[in-house]
Amino acid sequence: MKSFFLSMVAAAAAGKVAAQVTGEAFGFAAGTTGGGDAEPQVPSSNEELVEWLTDSQPRTIMIDRLFDFLETGGSTDGTCCRDEKSYQCKDSSRHGQVYIGDDCGDMQKISCTYWNAPTRPIYVASNKSIVGVGESGVIRGKGFRMSHDVSNVIFQNIHITELNPEYIWGGDAISLGHR
Repeated sequence: MKSFFLSMVAAAAAGKVAAQVTGEAFGFAAGTTGGGDAEPQVPSSNEELVEWLTDSQPRTIMIDRLFDFLETGGSTDGTCCRDEKSYQCKDSSRHGQVYIGDDCGDMQKISCTYWNAPTRPIYVASNKSIVGVGESGVIRGKGFRMSHDVSNVIFQNIHITELNPEYIWGGDAISLGHR
């Protein structure tokens, strides 16, 4: 009975991570292998996910549920800037976006409240595959950033959501560049 139970647990775990990177990169991304032959792993917490994304070990990370970071950094009651020219559109149902910042120049300063976590991305290290399992791979309130020295990263089938969408500079899902 014990071996049957262990077999069932192993089979269930294998099913969860079976959905690895699919397809082959072409064009500019040709030859990208991400985590390569690394054993697929499912993180058990936000902390473990961040640890795996930022370490130097090649990894295939399976995102099998919602990882919610939105409220982890608290919120800020701060200053945002609004350009009245773009904000006052002829169609009254539409408005331009405001942006988070203190130096508004000729624009109007307004009070705003935003979540901090989306403004602080996870810095992903090289040689990672981040793969959503089915429709369950969701990251809420945190984006990813790859600095200029990072390479060989694959994102596939991930839904990244709630990055202060009402604000410019509120957070990006995936960004590339310097630290």
